[in-house]
This record gives sequence, C-alpha cells and structure tokens, in this order.
Amino acid sequence: MFREIYYAFSLTKRATTVHKTHPLLKLSGLLIVFLVAVLSHIKLLLIIILINLVEALISESLDNLYRTIRALLLPILLIGFFASIFYNIYRAIEIILRVIAIAWAFSLFAATTPPSELSISLERIGLPTKVVIIPELALKVIPYIAIDIQQTLESLILRKEVKPAKPFPKGISKALAVIILSGMKRSYALAEALLAKFYGIAGKRTNIYDYKVTSYGIAQLLVKISLIILLLLQ
Repeated sequence: MFREIYYAFSLTKRATTVHKTHPLLKLSGLLIVFLVAVLSHIKLLLIIILINLVEALISESLDNLYRTIRALLLPILLIGFFASIFYNIYRAIEIILRVIAIAWAFSLFAATTPPSELSISLERIGLPTKVVIIPELALKVIPYIAIDIQQTLESLILRKEVKPAKPFPKGISKALAVIILSGMKRSYALAEALLAKFYGIAGKRTNIYDYKVTSYGIAQLLVKISLIILLLLQ
C-alpha cells in the first residue's frame, strides 16, 4: 500500500503540455476540483474523473492513477461498505467517486508539478519564503515517508518482530517507533539543508527558469471553472 503511494505521488519528469503548464494555474485548477468534488453529486464527480483521465493521458501519467487506486483500494472498499450500511448504495457510490476524484487530482498535481517550481511561483506573487516552503516540503516528503513506512513494516515482518493479527498486528508499537525515528531523522536532515542554504534569511531567491502561461494552462483552468457553474446549477 505505502509503496504504491510513493509511486503514485512521485514526480515524473516529462516534456508534456501538462508538465510545462504554469504551476499556479495547475494549483488553481486543483483547488477548484477539490472544492467542487467535496460539494458535488455523482454526475459532476464522473465529469471530474473524466477530466482527470484526460489530463493523465496528456501528461502520460496513467500509471500514477492506477497506483493511486491500488494504494486506496482497501480504504475505498471499507468506506463503501460502511456507507452502504449507514446510508444507501447511491450514497456509498457517491462517496467512493468523491475519494477517487480528489485522490486522482492530487496525484496528477504531484506527478506533474516540481515542488521547487511551485514554491518559486508562490514566492513571485508576494508570499513569504517561510510560507511557500510548506507545500514544497509536503510534496517532497510525503512519498519518502510512505516508502519509509513500507520498508519498515517489511523488514520487521521478515525479522518476525511484527506479526499479522486481529484486530491489530502484534508488535505494531515497534514499527511505529521506527517510523517516528525515521521521520525525525528526515526532519533534521531537511533543517540542516535549509540552514546551509540560508533559506528564509537571504531574501528573495533567484531562479534560472521562467514559467510561462500556456494556452493549455488557461484552457484547463476555464474547464475547471465551468465545474463551479455546473455545481451552482445543480
């Protein structure tokens, strides 16, 4: 599961139209999709999923969507099961589609948007350096935390220090301790790297790349804005 999360949210370096789109346009589209997906019903959710599939085809990132589904398969099944019990089948399908739509949107954003480009773009519109570093670190660290958890569980299971059991695996406290320690080590390494670069102290950063507003970037944003109109007309 965690290994699939690592690959699903890992950046893919390709020269596609989606990858070249301005980071702020992609971020705006992501926020719109998230808002509409939270508030919409089945028909609009299917449209959002279709948009995700089209963007995945353009960006050659279908594998990321597949891995996202594999990573979330068990949670989706559990959510659907309990939703069908407490509500009804229609409501369960709606919740499952909502989870898939949001997860796919975030997966595509992470796979096509370099964290450094996003932070620099946010910095250029006037946001403080200490604020723009948050999404950059989140996009970089989340996949590594996922793979750390997967490797920790696999190694402890092989050493028989963690054994599958119900309702909770035996020795899970050892796994949690190792995972927390790994996270702390990564945080120390990040802090040292940021200090070495005088991050947030040396003023504005310089960047050799220029991010242009493309016709695709405007088109995808207009399509996603139209989702808000459809939501209001429901």
